[in-house]
Amino acid sequence: MANTRGAHAASSTVLVVIEDDDDQRELIVEVLRNEGYLVHDASNARDGLTLIAHVSPALVLCDVQMPEIDGYRALSEVRRRPSLAQTPFVLLSGVGVSARDVRAAMNLGADDYLLKPFSPDELLGAVRARLARAAQVAPSPVEVSQTVPSHDPHELAGVTVLDGRFRLDRVASTGGMGTVFEGRDLASDRSVAIKVAPAHDEVRNARLVREAEALAALEHPNIVHAYHTGRTPAGAVYLAMAWIDGCDLQHRLLDGALSIAETLALGRCIASALGASHAAGILHRDVKPSNVVLRGGRPECAVLVDFGLAHLPALTSMTEVGAVLGTMGYMAPEQVLGYRDLDARVDVFALGCVLFHALTNESPFVSTNALAAVASVLFDAPRRLADVRPDVPPALDALVAEMLARDPAQRPADGAAVLERLRALHAD
Repeated sequence: MANTRGAHAASSTVLVVIEDDDDQRELIVEVLRNEGYLVHDASNARDGLTLIAHVSPALVLCDVQMPEIDGYRALSEVRRRPSLAQTPFVLLSGVGVSARDVRAAMNLGADDYLLKPFSPDELLGAVRARLARAAQVAPSPVEVSQTVPSHDPHELAGVTVLDGRFRLDRVASTGGMGTVFEGRDLASDRSVAIKVAPAHDEVRNARLVREAEALAALEHPNIVHAYHTGRTPAGAVYLAMAWIDGCDLQHRLLDGALSIAETLALGRCIASALGASHAAGILHRDVKPSNVVLRGGRPECAVLVDFGLAHLPALTSMTEVGAVLGTMGYMAPEQVLGYRDLDARVDVFALGCVLFHALTNESPFVSTNALAAVASVLFDAPRRLADVRPDVPPALDALVAEMLARDPAQRPADGAAVLERLRALHAD
């Protein structure tokens, strides 16, 4: 259970995590978000520098050993910018670190150096200490430009309108799949979300094309609507979609678990969305709280977004056999093991995890790190919902248990089957 006192204290503090190891990054982000910090993350320093320039974080945590741009160079680039010169910067490393390395980092302007592996308490202690020190010596506010910075993975410097139609107004979020801008469709005068892939990343450009193809095949009130896809002047793929005013479930849960009625309403929305997707032969493969957006902050108006990892019928996989796609903590055992012949029941499992999380603010699987999380999903029985939230109806407890079954054959067949069960349930 999240520390709610710490969560409220940290709820307005923005942090950036730059780490190329997906498991390490997810674990760090989870620990920080559980404390209530607003965390943005990037898988490489180039994207991280873009993110830092746009969100002006209170603190940066950055891995040292990364391809192309390492942590030392990222630190140097940040320190060159007047508006970021005083931003606390913590380097993370666990490979052959010497006292000389630490001194060199401090000479470059690092505020701390965390050696891997570190515990959640060590991580939080370092973050709190650096934030407290920064608050004591905070400089006068400096206006930060909202234009696209020079370290722009999309090569959009100077570009404000795409294809003469989509105006880029501000960066809304940055993640592993690219950057999402809030913008305006000048042809229809409506707000849009414009996702742009990094210009020279073939895999992420291909995934954005796949997301566009998936959304083009789906028309559903609980699935984000796509308007147009194209390419930037630098050749990066972009996808213009409906802008949804609200927040994602992950951020909503910072305020506490949902009620049973709210969770049932949310579950029906996402099960309905998955039912339509599965009927079209499309697997989402990354159902999780951050990919569930609550229109107006209302669980009964939940919308499923981010089909970047979707599997489309008759589509040749762009990953090697055995590759693992998804988010740890929401992937079914067969997905964790990299099985090739996945079906709709991986999404059913993920939705079961989301429902459990929504009702308890906890995972159904107990783990202390990424490796333990893998082992727990593969070998441990998930906790029963009623053991953590005793007031849930027995039928809901039973449904979530079935959705989280290790054997796919014991789960409901698809989103439509889950929706039918959820419709028959009541909050009391």
